[in-house]
Amino acid sequence: MNTKVVLGILVVLLVGGGIYFYSQKDSDATEIEGQITAAEDGWSQYDNDTVGFKYPSNWELTTSGRTMGTGPFGSVHLQGDGYIVEFTTIGKGFPSEDNTQVGEHVVAGQKTKTLENKTEAGFHLGVGSFCGSWSVRISSPTNSKNIADRILDSIQCPE
Repeated sequence: MNTKVVLGILVVLLVGGGIYFYSQKDSDATEIEGQITAAEDGWSQYDNDTVGFKYPSNWELTTSGRTMGTGPFGSVHLQGDGYIVEFTTIGKGFPSEDNTQVGEHVVAGQKTKTLENKTEAGFHLGVGSFCGSWSVRISSPTNSKNIADRILDSIQCPE
């Protein structure tokens, strides 16, 4: 099958269904390098050249540099206690379901669009562009946004 046809199909799936699809790691893409330090009360601090945030220390953190149809992007992925948090440099990727609520949130002193999709088993939260081109998606198995709010409130853009 032609590569352009495959990419076209994947773009339709991505745009139409709100699905993230990542290609295999590109040899030209580089890892997002960052530093992890201990913070307070069982939380850790992650910092790289363009974004910093706190997260629960017992969560798994992975970083990658990948390519998508539009070009290279980086991601920082967190997982723990049923939560999935993904910071990406593509600056978009909101849920597209009909019950999505639109709002605003201040992230690192910047007002940005927030989209929330409530489900029977929790919520999906998408926060628009901050610190240049970063965005974040958070999925939770509960209806409590305490941990999500704490992560969002801790985001900093290095100067």
